[in-house]
Amino acid sequence: MNNRYSFLTHSIFANFADKEMIMNENQNIEWKESWRDEYLKWICGFANAAGGKIYIGTDDNGKVVGVADAKKLLEDIPNKVRDVLGIMVDVNLLEENGLQYIEIDVPPCCCSIPTPKDMCSAHISR
Repeated sequence: MNNRYSFLTHSIFANFADKEMIMNENQNIEWKESWRDEYLKWICGFANAAGGKIYIGTDDNGKVVGVADAKKLLEDIPNKVRDVLGIMVDVNLLEENGLQYIEIDVPPCCCSIPTPKDMCSAHISR
């Protein structure tokens, strides 16, 4: 088993007294229903700022909708990030109510990460 990836049973909800409340998108959290290579720009921006997380398989409100190709994404995303941006990110398989989704945890980098020329001509920062 490859130790680079982890499977977590994890809730993206914060529990409060009576109700569950969905975490909002902010400077460090993005919700995406499916993976697109253009999200490498978001990863670059997070790395150039304070870091952040992208959840793949969630709607714009943070509700888990699931992702069909989760196990393939566990392999593809970190390899693509490494090959294109030259950084390492943690990619975790999460599950909620029987639906699998992906968490991409991007740490802040100590130096500016250049954005690939085919994506954008300038550095991206959030």
